[in-house]
Amino acid sequence: MKTLPALLTLVTLTVPATALALKSDKDQPADIQSRTVDADERTEVALYRDRVRYVQGTRRIDADRMDVAMKDGEVEQAKAWGEPVRVRLRPDNSQHDTHAAGLRMEYRRANDQFELFDAVTLNHLPDDPDKQEMRASGDRMLYRAAEDVAELFGRVIVQQGGDVTSGGYAHVDLKTDRLTMRGGAHTGERVYSVIQPRKKKDGTR
Repeated sequence: MKTLPALLTLVTLTVPATALALKSDKDQPADIQSRTVDADERTEVALYRDRVRYVQGTRRIDADRMDVAMKDGEVEQAKAWGEPVRVRLRPDNSQHDTHAAGLRMEYRRANDQFELFDAVTLNHLPDDPDKQEMRASGDRMLYRAAEDVAELFGRVIVQQGGDVTSGGYAHVDLKTDRLTMRGGAHTGERVYSVIQPRKKKDGTR
């Protein structure tokens, strides 16, 4: 069992400004809260358990448990589990937060990206007031922080207003609000869209 000072030192090292990064939040102080933490200085691994909350700038991650692996004093990898793991982030130059969730999350420092697995959801509100919130779901999501891009895989459904599109892959550029989709095996390699008629300013269609 590590002494309290040693534990605190390792816990502090697990949250450098480059961890789980959004570009706009890299230089902000970070904080991890949990009911328990078990840290091993020899292996440079810290295990956070029970109501884990990670906050750094505008970014927040809530999970039931989180494992953080260190290398040379920096986060090498982080894994989180929850019912679900909830991620709140803000793309650069955006006025709104983007929310994502999944049953499992993995972060890799080498390419500054995290991945969500199982029952994945993504909620993104464009800055353009004429555009409605985008809600997406899939089996897996890859978020690349350096590009502010999210990719969804599997049984993907994207809803925006009354419009619904389904397929096997979606590429969402959070900076430009551009969506690109492809079909999947379950859709016969085709993309299916239902587009609702638009109302005119006088309320007619």
